[in-house]
Amino acid sequence: MSKTGKILTGILAFLPLIVFILMIVLFFGLIVAFFSALLPDPSAYVAQSPDAMIGSFVGFFAGIFLLVVLAVFKLIYFLIHILSNQKLSNDEKLLWVIIGIFIGSIGFPVYWYLKIWKDNNV
Repeated sequence: MSKTGKILTGILAFLPLIVFILMIVLFFGLIVAFFSALLPDPSAYVAQSPDAMIGSFVGFFAGIFLLVVLAVFKLIYFLIHILSNQKLSNDEKLLWVIIGIFIGSIGFPVYWYLKIWKDNNV
């Protein structure tokens, strides 16, 4: 695999994790904005208008949809890569498939680093 291919595969490996972290930050921002509108003195915090809050929720759910699509694509891509990797024994393939299915958010970036990025055959 070329260096560009390795970098693009690495981006695919880490992107859902990064999007997940951003979604958590956005979620807590939405909660703060929602509860700040309920304060007895709304002038203490500039609350968002209801239209802006609804738009934020739509953006939040669009991000969740993006996260799900990325995670499914990443799962399919890495499972195909693992199963077609001739350098892995059958036991290693089974181990990486199990890791990928159960803890793919962490397992696939580790697989990328150990088995794709460190592979010197370009």
